[in-house]
Amino acid sequence: MSSATNVRQKDEIDTTNVKFWYPELDKDGQIKGWKIDHKKYLNFIRLLGYRRFDQGNDFFFVLIKDKVIDIVAKHRIKDEVINYINQLPDGFLKKDGIRKDELLGKFYTSPGIYFSEIKFSLLMPEPDLILNQDTKEESFIYYKNGFVVCTAYGYELKDYNKLDKYIWKNQIKDRAFRKDDPEGMFHKFAYNISGQKEGRFQALKTLIGYNLHSYFDTKLKAINLTDSSISDSAEGRTGKTLLGRSVEKIKNLCEISGKDFDPTNKHKYQNCRLDTQIVFLNDIKKNFRFECLFNDISDHITVDQKNMQPFNIQAKILISSNDTFRVEGGSAKDRLIEFELSEHYSRNYSPYDEFGHWFFTEWDESEWVAFDNFMMSCICDYLRLGVIEAEPINLGKRKQMEHTNPDFVAWMNEQLEKKEIKFGFDYGKREKHADFLNCYTDYREDKWLKKQANFTKYIKTFVLNSDEFKAKVIERRADGIDYFRLQEDIFVNGEEKELRYTPINADLPY
Repeated sequence: MSSATNVRQKDEIDTTNVKFWYPELDKDGQIKGWKIDHKKYLNFIRLLGYRRFDQGNDFFFVLIKDKVIDIVAKHRIKDEVINYINQLPDGFLKKDGIRKDELLGKFYTSPGIYFSEIKFSLLMPEPDLILNQDTKEESFIYYKNGFVVCTAYGYELKDYNKLDKYIWKNQIKDRAFRKDDPEGMFHKFAYNISGQKEGRFQALKTLIGYNLHSYFDTKLKAINLTDSSISDSAEGRTGKTLLGRSVEKIKNLCEISGKDFDPTNKHKYQNCRLDTQIVFLNDIKKNFRFECLFNDISDHITVDQKNMQPFNIQAKILISSNDTFRVEGGSAKDRLIEFELSEHYSRNYSPYDEFGHWFFTEWDESEWVAFDNFMMSCICDYLRLGVIEAEPINLGKRKQMEHTNPDFVAWMNEQLEKKEIKFGFDYGKREKHADFLNCYTDYREDKWLKKQANFTKYIKTFVLNSDEFKAKVIERRADGIDYFRLQEDIFVNGEEKELRYTPINADLPY
């Protein structure tokens, strides 16, 4: 089989052998009428390739042909039955004493009997139906002319006759694959948004490859595509959406508007399908609570479509946002990778301005070939190298600004620069809080920063998200006074070690 898209041929069914009706005879053996054999009728529909597909407590109908599964609506089965009757030779029916209009009339008169969901539910599932899925070492991408197998050692195109398991029809891209040079427009676009730095470019390739590898028996993470610019107003237009939608050209992706995404709404994933492999939360709203996605990332996504039984899927989660996420604690850090796009593109300079073409819609065949080869190389890089996290550009600074306060950040930077706060020394929380309020008097009546506890939270957030050092805040109370200390950390032989300092209050044990 050289192609998997033309899964049905008009004359595949031998009409001389398929009957689901029979003549009714009188006592003298003469035809007095005819009836539908319901068992043969359902066997005929099975011969067409239609089956019931069970999903949890619910089911739907599929068409299976040459290892390819296509989800279909009931009316498609009805149409094929009617079309089959219409194309029957008159002589084929005449010997049973039936006219074509009579047979059609039977179905038109009682569609609730012959085309009901209850009737079609008797089709039963296909036994031993096993889907072809990505493994730990391999990823499969399907094209018109064959399927590509990606490994850590490279990728190759194989003929569909070597595929012994089933695939979904909409996994097959409506274009042919040809192995060639991957350095087309999209390769350059990806290099540009990586800041034209080889290390960041390689990291981005592994993140793309991770999303395209539909294997879930591993530590799963969400990828957040965000900007690198430090600005009071988020401009966007750096290429996040274009990058997110690029994976849709390889794997089945469900894009959900981040502005409308409500984690508390049980129908939040209602547009996902059984074969969805990637969920793209595009342009997530400000102050989004990332921990709401923990179970969706590491366990499964519950798809609750209106008026249907819920079902579960596993899918990679890709996010784009103009803002950073508040990430505190090991659970959040373990589930998120944030990649900053460079400022190469902006509202005033788009990929169209650079390349003179709208991506995907205005590409010729050579650009599609280059794109496909680039994406295959991303999968191979991920399988060989794993996920590489890029060095931050301004990620820490942006988190400090977005999750504390610009005036507070300026005050902390000045305190560190002037060594009024030094690593390994103890400082009274009340004293430093008073210093800040004396410097920025407007905050003395501020609902948030006038409270010492919130001021301390800001110190922790600032330290946690520093790009200049790796440290943590140690807190201690003694003699009725609350202290904090900045404790710097280093790594020795891959393990995190604490540097010990002599505190000013030497009598306070740590």
